[in-house]
Formats: sequence, structure tokens, C-alpha cells
Amino acid sequence: GAWKIKDLPEISDKIPGKAAVIAGLIFSVIAIIILNLFIDQIGFYNFNESGTVFTPVLADEIKRLLPLFSVRIAVGAVVLLPLIMQTAGNARRQYYYQLSQMGLVVFDIGIFILLLSRGPEAFFIFDAFKTAGIEELADMGGKLYTGLLALLLGLSVWSLIRRTKVILPKRR
Repeated sequence: GAWKIKDLPEISDKIPGKAAVIAGLIFSVIAIIILNLFIDQIGFYNFNESGTVFTPVLADEIKRLLPLFSVRIAVGAVVLLPLIMQTAGNARRQYYYQLSQMGLVVFDIGIFILLLSRGPEAFFIFDAFKTAGIEELADMGGKLYTGLLALLLGLSVWSLIRRTKVILPKRR
């Protein structure tokens, strides 16, 4: 027959406490500020007798995605706000937390697929590595970018599957 609320399994995953949520909000605000104000300072700095030579490593394409990254960070922080209010019962809070985290993981998977599909050349100026005299890092950097994103994508899919299994109703 139809399932009832009591058929939902007990979730043992730990919900972040108020202090962790508040710290997360503070770090999210700092991350958004740094990401949006200092993105142009990411690169190589060569100091020589004539002064400092700066070589940027991020392509303009990554800067066009800043609003997407900022929204993801902000949404990730905002969905935790209801956890500060201790009004709902623990089971409700657990399900809210699991479902909100699943939504964020789906968002992350979309971002990782977008970044992987464009390839590292869309986001990094690999000529900057040559200019900085570390040409051998350019090839390694591209492989590291792809490998790291593939790993993060895999972990996100695994997290989504694990969270889905945790919230599914118990079989009788």
C-alpha cells in the first residue's frame, strides 16, 4: 500500500550545528568577495631588478562563469539557514538537510560537466606558463585540471547516490 511518514528511515548523518552554519556563512561571503574582486590577481609574479612582472593564467571564459560560481556558493550557504532555527523536529531537519544537499550536488554535477566539456584551454592561458618559464607545468596543469574535475564529478555522483539511498522509504 501507500507509505507513511513513519516508513522513512531514521537518518544518522550529522547535521551541522549553529556554529558550523554561521562559520559556513562567513566563509561563503569571504569566498564570494575574493572570487569576484581578486580573480584578476591569479597568475605568476616574477620579481626582477626592473620591478614585478605579472602574467595572468585565467582566461576570460572563467570570469564569465563567476556569477554561476557565486550563486552556487551563496545557495550553498542560504540552504543551511533553516538549520539555525531549531523549530522543526529532528526527522524533518534531517530530511531537509539531505534534500538540500542533494540539490546542491546536482548543481555541482552540472558545473563539473560544464567545466569538463569546455576543457582546460577554455579557462587557462597556457602560454602564461611558457612566459613564466615553467612550460612543463602547462601540460601537467591541463591533465591535473581534467583529472581533478573527473574525480570531483565521480565523488558528487557517489554522494548523490548515497544520499538517495539514505532517504528512501524502508521496505516492509
